[in-house]
Amino acid sequence: MAKEKRNRTPEEEALHQKYIKIVISIIYGLMIVVPIIIWLFFYEKVESSNKVNFYSALFTAFIVNGFIGLISMWVLSKEKDKALDASIKRVRTAFLDDNFVSETIPVSLKHGFEYCNNRVRTFRVYAVSTNHILPAVEMTSDIHIDTCRLMVRGYGENMSISEVNSDEEIKRNIERWETLKCIDDFEYVRYNNYPLNYYCIFDNRFISFGQYIFEEEKKDLHKAKFLPPFSIANQTEVGQQIINNFIEQFDGYFNSEKKQSVNFNDFAGRYDNLRTADNDLVNSLTKESDIKKNAKILDFGCGTGNYIEEFQKLGFDDIYGLDISKKMREIALIKTHATMYKNFSEVNEIFDFIFIIDVIHLIKDLNSLAKKLYSICDNGAKVAIVTQSHEQIKKRRYKDFFPSAIKMDLQRYHDIDILIRSFKDVGFNLQKKEIFKGNTVRMLDFAFLNRVKKKCFSMFELINEDEFNRGIKQFEDALKDTEGNVIEETYAGKTILFFQKQANEKK
Repeated sequence: MAKEKRNRTPEEEALHQKYIKIVISIIYGLMIVVPIIIWLFFYEKVESSNKVNFYSALFTAFIVNGFIGLISMWVLSKEKDKALDASIKRVRTAFLDDNFVSETIPVSLKHGFEYCNNRVRTFRVYAVSTNHILPAVEMTSDIHIDTCRLMVRGYGENMSISEVNSDEEIKRNIERWETLKCIDDFEYVRYNNYPLNYYCIFDNRFISFGQYIFEEEKKDLHKAKFLPPFSIANQTEVGQQIINNFIEQFDGYFNSEKKQSVNFNDFAGRYDNLRTADNDLVNSLTKESDIKKNAKILDFGCGTGNYIEEFQKLGFDDIYGLDISKKMREIALIKTHATMYKNFSEVNEIFDFIFIIDVIHLIKDLNSLAKKLYSICDNGAKVAIVTQSHEQIKKRRYKDFFPSAIKMDLQRYHDIDILIRSFKDVGFNLQKKEIFKGNTVRMLDFAFLNRVKKKCFSMFELINEDEFNRGIKQFEDALKDTEGNVIEETYAGKTILFFQKQANEKK
């Protein structure tokens, strides 16, 4: 009876791979050294008439050895990839037998937090609906997460991204994630078509798995061998290999989906230095809304507090800010000392006036936003939204230099009629639609170009770097070609929508 082949342990596999490397390195080294020794030993003994033939033979030997060496390194590289695949596949065999614990999801997550001393710098979560993971995080006490990155996908492989985006259960779960006070910064993307039920990565130290399906098994799912939830710590070389592999995979998928959004924590410092409040806009908002000095006011998407500061200068002291960016809130708090909210769940006030300036295009679910705003508005309260219509965006002068930025903003900005309908549907009345500074002439000069170079508007974060640099050069050349280095623009202005909650509504 043939002896059954035993799977190598992770430590044995690591030693095996080191052995392969050493052997190939020795062979490759000998291929280089041996021809040199031959040349040194035999050169003087070769007759001059045969030296040309000797050089030719030596040169040929070097070329052949070079090819052999490259092939050897390629084989080693392939062996390394196979070793990684084998290491991951041993999750089901020898590796799991010695290194994993099968446990329930709440227990697995609890162990992950404990393994990181209840402080996780980056908590990566990939899941379908997070129905099982979220309650476990909510129930775990005394934890702190610096950054949570959630990648949530649809239930079926045939779901489109738009279907994933519109899934009500996923929306509700994301809202619950956003309200968790143990998380400083929360980012999420909606993704689809990935072969795992879920996994959670605690920094690069611990990983919890749900159902595990290999790529070849996706073709025949009924033959897949599903595992119960289990976790792996970075206590062995293979364990760390597996964790690093999944971090690389996760970040690759996450970043590819996240490329259409802006990290406002990174943008905060530049935003505060490059953006200022428009005093004329503040005066227009206060006059048209007829708000009193003692009114309770909320700046939704307050950024670094530029507009809060201007309202305070006019004597409006009972003013609050809300922004999802931690860095933005920190700067705004220092400047204004106003109460800062991270999200709606923290708001415990009822407001007389809410203004939203150049932010509404960042909100995908208008209906959900309108409902939340309605719930924190007093009877008769006003809401002012400052944005741009698609027609106004198309008239931006720098569209010739940065065409992708215009195209991107046409996708990001909501159609005005849809925006109005979303707010009307929840009970707001449209009081007025106003074009602010429409068809006014403004001058674009090198000072403006310098602000663009520093990406003063978030849309410049989203376009290809090559196009951005090319656009800067074209913009600069266009300025130099004009008298006084100034380009005249007919500014299309902004659109302001004034809504009011019906005064006869009960609180």
